[in-house]
Amino acid sequence: MPLHRMTKDQFKRRGIYRIFAYLFGLTKFKAVTFHEDHFTLDKRHSNVPVKYTDVLQKKHGGWPFKKLQINAFSNAYTFRGLSKKDLYRLLKQYEEAEAHAWRLRLKNFETDLRLVSSWITDVEQRNYFQRTSVFASRMSTARKIERGIIGKIPNLVAREQLAKDLRKTRRFLENTHGVRESCNAAYIPMEIAREQKLFDEIESHPLTDEQRKSVVVDEDANLVVAAAGSGKTSVIVAKAAWLLSKGLRKPDELLLLAFARDARLEMATRLKQRIPGLTDTEISVHTFHSLGLDILGRATGSRPSLSKLAEDKLALQNFINHAIRLNLNNNDYRILLNKWFTEFFAPYESEFDFENYGQYWNYIKKHKIRSLKGELVKSFEECEIANFLYTNGIEYIYETDYEYKTSDIKRRQYQPDFYLPKFQIYIEHLGLRGFARTAPYVDRKEYLKSLRWKRDLHKQNGTTLVETYSCEKSQGVLTSRLKEKLEEKGVIFNPLDPDAMFDILRDMGRLDPFTALVTTFLGHFKGSHLTEDILHARNASMDEKTQARNAAFINVFMPVFNSYQEQLQIEDKIDFHDMISLACEQLETGKFQSPFRYIMVDEFQDISVGRSKLVSALQKYHTDTQLFCVGDDWQAIFRFAGSDINVMKEFSSFFGNFERTDLSMTFRSEEKITKHATHFILQNEDQIAKKVSSFRKHHNPSVYVCFQKSHGEHYLSDILQQIADENDGDNKAEVLILGRYNLKTYSRDYAKILSDLRGQFPDLEISFKTAHRSKGLEADYVIILEAIADNLGFPNERADDHVLDLVLAKAEDFPNSEERRLFYVSLTRAKKKVFICTESGKISPFVEELVQSPFQCEIWGKPSSALPKCHKCFEGKLTLKTGPYGNFWSCNNYPYCEHSEQPCPHCKQGFPGQNSVNELRCDVCEQLIARCPKPDCGGHLQQEIGPYGSFWGCSKFRDTGCDYKTKHLPNISQRVTTTADPKPLSPPKRVKQVPKEPNQRLTENRSSHQSSEKLIPNKENIDQLRKTVTNAYKSWSDEEEDRLKQLVANGESVKSIAELMGRQVGAIRSRMGKLGL
Repeated sequence: MPLHRMTKDQFKRRGIYRIFAYLFGLTKFKAVTFHEDHFTLDKRHSNVPVKYTDVLQKKHGGWPFKKLQINAFSNAYTFRGLSKKDLYRLLKQYEEAEAHAWRLRLKNFETDLRLVSSWITDVEQRNYFQRTSVFASRMSTARKIERGIIGKIPNLVAREQLAKDLRKTRRFLENTHGVRESCNAAYIPMEIAREQKLFDEIESHPLTDEQRKSVVVDEDANLVVAAAGSGKTSVIVAKAAWLLSKGLRKPDELLLLAFARDARLEMATRLKQRIPGLTDTEISVHTFHSLGLDILGRATGSRPSLSKLAEDKLALQNFINHAIRLNLNNNDYRILLNKWFTEFFAPYESEFDFENYGQYWNYIKKHKIRSLKGELVKSFEECEIANFLYTNGIEYIYETDYEYKTSDIKRRQYQPDFYLPKFQIYIEHLGLRGFARTAPYVDRKEYLKSLRWKRDLHKQNGTTLVETYSCEKSQGVLTSRLKEKLEEKGVIFNPLDPDAMFDILRDMGRLDPFTALVTTFLGHFKGSHLTEDILHARNASMDEKTQARNAAFINVFMPVFNSYQEQLQIEDKIDFHDMISLACEQLETGKFQSPFRYIMVDEFQDISVGRSKLVSALQKYHTDTQLFCVGDDWQAIFRFAGSDINVMKEFSSFFGNFERTDLSMTFRSEEKITKHATHFILQNEDQIAKKVSSFRKHHNPSVYVCFQKSHGEHYLSDILQQIADENDGDNKAEVLILGRYNLKTYSRDYAKILSDLRGQFPDLEISFKTAHRSKGLEADYVIILEAIADNLGFPNERADDHVLDLVLAKAEDFPNSEERRLFYVSLTRAKKKVFICTESGKISPFVEELVQSPFQCEIWGKPSSALPKCHKCFEGKLTLKTGPYGNFWSCNNYPYCEHSEQPCPHCKQGFPGQNSVNELRCDVCEQLIARCPKPDCGGHLQQEIGPYGSFWGCSKFRDTGCDYKTKHLPNISQRVTTTADPKPLSPPKRVKQVPKEPNQRLTENRSSHQSSEKLIPNKENIDQLRKTVTNAYKSWSDEEEDRLKQLVANGESVKSIAELMGRQVGAIRSRMGKLGL
């Protein structure tokens, strides 16, 4: 109904009733005047205004005078003294004026009413996903309408559309609790069904239910957490197609971001192939860097030039080396750098912070604690002393023999920690704190006894001894006190000049790791727009030891960073971090007008804080811009390149409210690989948890742990031979060999080995990649090289230097978190099988986790029993070595731990281990072994040749000097049953026995000697036996065990197997039991 401006109208009483009303005092209100949005009840000298929309109820009646009562909220107004005709005339005038006022009011809200009404229809019909911002905005508008238009809708306008829209809005607002959630829950399956054709045809295979859900869930910000090989790219392509087909976005409003050129090209190609009619330029597909250049070019009219330092990693590292060398000419900087490399080269941990030697030596190995001269030292504090002496030009010898002979049958030659030959001074560093306290695992009494002996020795021989203490390190005065002590003894200090210092750092391999750390730190520092003040503020919240090391790094980093910035200014060029930050500025100042309203980011786990700021600036440019990010935090492996996993883990902190969907079905890896990899990565509870299942399933083993020989490469040939044997030959099987490092880094010549293997297996497509470069790749079979616990092992223990916590959004507390993700990436490149190569005695902790996991894992090449633990350091494992006296079992923590054990006296290879019934038995030849009868000795008897012939002596003779000897072995057939786990190598308890007659003793001794000889033949008997049983008492090889398994599987009898293998029947039965056959 068209609206026109209402002319002012007024109602007054008419006729005789007017007089009577006056006479009876019923004329409080003389008239009613009607205005545009209100009416007034007029008195003689004033009036009462009332809005039409405030009127809640009208009542009329009475006799003989009629009256009209108007209720408006808490007030009631009554117009009395009316005739029936006047009453109807007043009602008609009021209703027409009220309707006009309501139409005006509704007209003022027309846009909002139509918008909200349409939106409510969408909600009720589940037409769209209800985004948080849209729902909140529409609800806000609806509430504004509710507040702006109050009162009962008059009948004259009730059937008009705007009035209907108002009633619809009011009904909707009566109960809005959980409406958005219930709407979206119902919408998702409805939309998937509506778009079935698109989802069935957009890719070569129909999308999975998870993929479809990820497409139709359309929150303001969306995070798709995707498993490896789950079809992330397919979801992005389908999302773009869905947005366009629904008309939700135009092609030029879409922006797709990738991290690498290859990924960008693949994305652009897929979009063009899968979305009909789409041209190359309609949808913007960029890398972050190309987007930054594009924004700067459009905003400023010209694209800036990139420095070579940004594009060439080697050039950047060379520049940083050059900057360090130049800064060394500054004496203050030389002191700072010297302090870093002598005191803070690794995170300091005191010996007092550990429970045993092994834990401390593991720390020493993990951080490669070597002096600047390249010496392996026994403690961090000794390394600090060595570096202090070296950088101050003081010649020293580490652990050289003392100038006077001190060795005897029980004590080896004394070797002081340091000797200064020019000044004839010895330095002993003592692990002592206040009140002469030692580390908790050190025998304090013996330690102090040894110290008194050393002091007396020096005093007796007139040699000069300088002592340093662990308590000095804890007080931060270790090297300053040492300097004072040495100066008192006349030692002259001659600090190295800058060039010599630089050359030493380079030649000793210290410069490259430091440069790599500075490069990574610089990337995060610039990318996160940090300052030196921010670094110091963050450092102030950390513990005291960490603060000291971080402060030392900041001091050496900032001059290098300043040199880098100066170089960019000289070149008048920018780097990638400048590009991103400048692009953000153009967006925030409005100099670049963003056309993008839907931003999609692939491989989101690789984003940096700086890039996240660019995405956030694009997101905020328009109020309706949406974000769709796809990634897998389990594959975040590029922290060294600036990536920060916390952006994904703390998604809402960066991008606001979001909806998460998961892609948990992997189409790449076989089920057992998937289960192993998932269980492994989720040991770090800080990773985003998700359940992963596999499309590929078969019954054969898929995860193999292969124990390679420490010298030899044939294990790779064995693995490839198995792959070749099981490959059908129709297609060339892909074999991807992965290394934690590039091939040149390893001690083996893998480049030549792989070249030979390619010739040996022409039907296999063999390639090599580092674990980092394998990201995004897949192959039928994967072989992971040298997953060992070593300096160049997997994990790389030094990959996560904690100084990086200063520049990350949030520190990662879980040990080796980045390396764990890298190992997960390596595992999940395999489709069919993955082979992890390791070494006995150097097993990577990652491999140990796989073996100990609840899922099936095939073991190759490992001796049947586990490596014995070292009983001195408790953390090391004993491995078989060969020395001047033959084979021996040595701790793999050597040279830090020098503990060793003698092998089995019979086969000379096995380890004498104690079993559940307290027997000492070899784990290879399975023979019983006699203990040394001396109390608390812990050794066993082994045959020796002396000047008077052969005898049995204690295995601890060379270690502890136990001199027990006997011509004949004692009886070892007696078994002692125990329920508790016995301590290895502990001597049997003495049992008090009733004295026996001499003749009875003689008889028992003979029988026990005969029993002993029967159990353990001597060498002559074994040689005689081997004339008929060729392999009697020989160690079992892996090949023999495989052959035994095959013969048993073929149904051969034990007797025939013994004949075929040249073994005794008892040995065959014993080995079958051990192998579970």
